[in-house]
Amino acid sequence: MTSPPDSAIPLLHDIYLASVALEPNRWKSGEKRRPSLRLDEFSAAAAGAGFTGWELWEDHLYLHPGDELASLKQTALPVRVFNTYTIPGVSPPDRMDAVAEAVNALAATLRGVKFNLGSAKDAAADVGAQIEAALHWAERLPPHVRLLCECHPGTVIEEPAAAARAFAAWPRERFGAIVHTFGQPPARLGEWFDALGERIEHLHVQARNDQRQWTPLAGMEPTLRAVLADLRGRSFRGTAALEFVYGIGQPGESPETLFTQARADLAVLRKSGW
Repeated sequence: MTSPPDSAIPLLHDIYLASVALEPNRWKSGEKRRPSLRLDEFSAAAAGAGFTGWELWEDHLYLHPGDELASLKQTALPVRVFNTYTIPGVSPPDRMDAVAEAVNALAATLRGVKFNLGSAKDAAADVGAQIEAALHWAERLPPHVRLLCECHPGTVIEEPAAAARAFAAWPRERFGAIVHTFGQPPARLGEWFDALGERIEHLHVQARNDQRQWTPLAGMEPTLRAVLADLRGRSFRGTAALEFVYGIGQPGESPETLFTQARADLAVLRKSGW
């Protein structure tokens, strides 16, 4: 998504907070995976810090007991992106049904649903069937909600050329791409834009350096400036979500400590012109 560049204004009007960034149980399994926070406990503070919406990790809706859906529909920070790991053409129908139901329930504030395609390690993966299934899935979602496919390492579209083939089959009026800004070789982001161009609508910002080590964004200012210049040069005018922050997976992590880091990272991004 592009428009003429203007260095006098911030690059991004909207930076969302990914709720998975605050969740210590994000990578656990079974009962240990149950979310440890309610988003409405952080919504007002997140809005006050300058975030403009939530990118909602699906388990914060599905696994939290009580009336989480009603709370999310009234939260001080609107849910803008629904983040699911359901895979069209791979996940069972009941999972696809659950996501469609959630997206329709949140449609009043929702702008997009993030999804992935299947694992690159699956030798039996039918990429064409997954691409076709995503098209049919789109028919079940509100027409204003965009389907945002994450070009994620380890998936069948982890390479720009493979992603370009998928997006050639998906109509631009419904489908957009998500790419990662950091934690990859410096030229990699340019390769994604060369392959997908304005189909890239959303960025996932992870606080990783080029060695893929977690770090506060305050320690990455040269990289922030370089990526910012690249994005401005390409006239990018999409959205972004702060997906992961320094401190995840560390002893003593908590939603409160992770939120403190997320707020600091957002301040660094805005100070840098993002």
